[in-house]
Amino acid sequence: MDLTDFNCEQKKAITTTEGYIRVIAGAGTGKTKTLTSRYIYLVKEMGISKNNILCVTFTNKAANEMKHRIYNMTGLEALPYVCTFHSFCVKFLREEVHFLNYPQNFQIIDEHDKKDILRRIFNENKITSSSTTFKEVINYIIQRKQSSDYIRDHLIIKNKRKDFHYQTILEKIFHIYVEQQRQNFIFDFTDLIQVTLYILNTKKDIRDKWQKKIEYLMVDEFQDVNSSEYALASILSDYHKNLFIVGDPDQTIYSFKGANINNILDFHRTHSPCNDITLKTNYRSSKEIIAVANSLIKKNKKRIKKDLTTEISSKGSVQYALLKDDNIEADWIVRQIKNLIKNEKINYKDIAILYRSTACQRFIEDKLVSNKIPYKVCSGINFYSRKEIKDLLSYIHMLFDKADIHFLRTINFPHRGIGAKRLDIIKKRAEHDKISLFSSLKKCLLSGEIVSKPAKDYVSIIEQYSNYTHTKFSDIFDAFLNEIGVEENLRLDGDQERLDNVAEFKRILIQCEEDDLSIQNFIQDVALLSDLDKEDKEKKCVYLMTVHSAKGLEFPCVFICHLMEGIFPSSQISTDEDMEEERRVMFVAITRAKKYLFLSDNCMSSIYCSEDRTSRFLYDIGSKYLKDLKGKTFIKTTTSNDKQYIYKTQNSKLNKNQQNKIKKGMHVNHRIFGDGTVLSINIIENTATIQFDDFETQRTMNIDSLFFRE
Repeated sequence: MDLTDFNCEQKKAITTTEGYIRVIAGAGTGKTKTLTSRYIYLVKEMGISKNNILCVTFTNKAANEMKHRIYNMTGLEALPYVCTFHSFCVKFLREEVHFLNYPQNFQIIDEHDKKDILRRIFNENKITSSSTTFKEVINYIIQRKQSSDYIRDHLIIKNKRKDFHYQTILEKIFHIYVEQQRQNFIFDFTDLIQVTLYILNTKKDIRDKWQKKIEYLMVDEFQDVNSSEYALASILSDYHKNLFIVGDPDQTIYSFKGANINNILDFHRTHSPCNDITLKTNYRSSKEIIAVANSLIKKNKKRIKKDLTTEISSKGSVQYALLKDDNIEADWIVRQIKNLIKNEKINYKDIAILYRSTACQRFIEDKLVSNKIPYKVCSGINFYSRKEIKDLLSYIHMLFDKADIHFLRTINFPHRGIGAKRLDIIKKRAEHDKISLFSSLKKCLLSGEIVSKPAKDYVSIIEQYSNYTHTKFSDIFDAFLNEIGVEENLRLDGDQERLDNVAEFKRILIQCEEDDLSIQNFIQDVALLSDLDKEDKEKKCVYLMTVHSAKGLEFPCVFICHLMEGIFPSSQISTDEDMEEERRVMFVAITRAKKYLFLSDNCMSSIYCSEDRTSRFLYDIGSKYLKDLKGKTFIKTTTSNDKQYIYKTQNSKLNKNQQNKIKKGMHVNHRIFGDGTVLSINIIENTATIQFDDFETQRTMNIDSLFFRE
């Protein structure tokens, strides 16, 4: 096997085959190429059977790409154990699930199927959104399934509900849900790994069989593994002890999915002896971009220290701009895109615009549309193409023209029991009388052909609000949505993102009124926007996406926008650990860029954020690496008070002695309030919530004002 194209560290990773091996692979250091070549080395050079090598990664896309590379280099096909964790578990369970008395052809449900099951449970047990939401229930199910107790209690032994005393409504729903799983031989995605672990831990003969079978185990993106995936990799490799992991702690950005950075940081302690290899040579980005990335990530304490290096140079490849507001920032981005296309010969498809929150997306979209720049929203949907927004637009049409297409979209959202049979009655009456479907429904309700109170209310509410006169449409529509039940339905789902999009849509209506744009012209503009999307669907286009969606991708030119406190970093950050992860998110964003990197923020964002101040991450990078298009340094460009504010808030604000002392449950004293107990701590704001002995209610106190009692 020819290894001349690999550097020394890559060669070592490929040819070191035995034992526990941890490869710390920095961004753009050829990780996938190295991992793929190691697989080929095991098969072609060492003669290991492909059926005895398990190579797991986190997405089907990554697994398929690896298979494609292996095929192109070797002609090897049918690689059953180059797959995701979940795919491996499906293969495992098809062979071993008989242990649970499940059939081999068990069903696997996705999130949509899960919601359908929960919707039936809610209806049958008369549970409403005032009690809980689908989102809360799903999170509770995932949490409960982190323990294998439910497998023993429900999936193996069929328990009856009457045997349980439910402490909460969530517990009741959980018990009903897992019973229905058992009755229908269903697994959800959480079950796949948990049930696999349960069988491996319970049945020694099955565990021995698979441990001996998996002679070499390789895990890609190890920084993203959760506790269950970590346990699975450890068990499967425990016989041969050949576990090869590759990842980058500086790119651990999925703690909300259960990823734990300590899994890769402490691997050498839990799997000893461990051979460490570090890939530091970046083959993607310019020296200027790498310098920015290194300068930023050095501010994190919880990491394995390394500096990325590169030989790629691109003069003036990092630029920064502070703009006045959201719209001016979007205009600036569009101007830079036009310049890149015209003067730098960059193609649309080479450009990505990244943002921390989808709330930033609409401003960019509107400017791209008005400038006729084709674009595509990746791992997401264009704002006006989102289901909830299209539903709202259809409801607006129902207040004006009541066209059939909008009737069909709205009649069962929220659910009103107008199924296929009733719709057929409505359509036949409409065809016979040559009237609209809405008018046909009215006739069917009057004649008694259809009896439905929800449908009757639907007609009544639409007719009532269709006759508004002098009141602002935004106020009318707000009241209409409340009465028609759209937002209540979304609250039941517990989908905060959709509720936020509805709130943003309402804000757009208010903005239209302030700009003297009629509602009729607004919906016409949106229709034209939809047509443009369809027209440009197959064209080469600019990519819009969140930073999390961009992980694993690369582009010659990257824009990172809305770099403001409260947006990026997010206003939800409350601990040092969270802030370090947020800084890693920024690191991932920067290292997507190959040749050009544009960073921007604005002085007055209409998106919710706690402070209209420049992101602390720009100060982390420093003025040495950031200049605007006029050659001014970053520090001169930003407002004078920002730096002092950022440096004041970015640290814990706790002196070292206090930082080591203060803990939840600790007893403290205040010179005025007296003695109290620490209930919680907010590191970022340097505050603690205290229950003082002589006061009924809690107080949020600056930590510097407290005395600690040993």
